[in-house]
Order: sequence, then C-alpha cells, then structure tokens
Amino acid sequence: VMRAPVRAKNKAPAPMQITAEQILREAAERQEDEIKPPRQTITDPDELEAFRLRKRKGYEDALRINRSTMTHWINYAKFEEAQGEFDR
Repeated sequence: VMRAPVRAKNKAPAPMQITAEQILREAAERQEDEIKPPRQTITDPDELEAFRLRKRKGYEDALRINRSTMTHWINYAKFEEAQGEFDR
C-alpha cells in the first residue's frame, strides 16, 4: 500500500531553536542512575556451593556458545583460582 508523503503544514521556524547539544544534555540529566543489585553475603556452606554452581554454569554456558573467546576462559580460570579448590 503506497501512501502519499506526509507534508508539513507549518514550515516556519520555531520561536525557540533547540540544538542537538541541548537535547543530549537534557537526556543525560534525565537518565536514571544505574541500578546495581545488592552485594551478597554468603553465610553458610550450602549457599556458597549454590553460588559456585551458578557461576560455573554461567561460565560454561558462555564457553559452550563460543569456545574461542579467550576472555571467557580467562575469567573462568580467575574465578576458579579465587575459589581455591585446586583439588577439583
């Protein structure tokens, strides 16, 4: 379905001109602060194990999607090193 192009009725300039800089500044001012999830404190071994399982699953899923991304491998290795479970 072909429509006729929309025609502007009033082609006169606006009484107050707004620059792109003003639009960007106002958008930045109105933007809300990034919401960060609260820091978790792990209190018992079961909770720690659930956290480790969740993190490992996330890393392994990311690696399954793209095995050649070195960043995933490095982050996973850093996580495992931080856990201190070298026997694993």
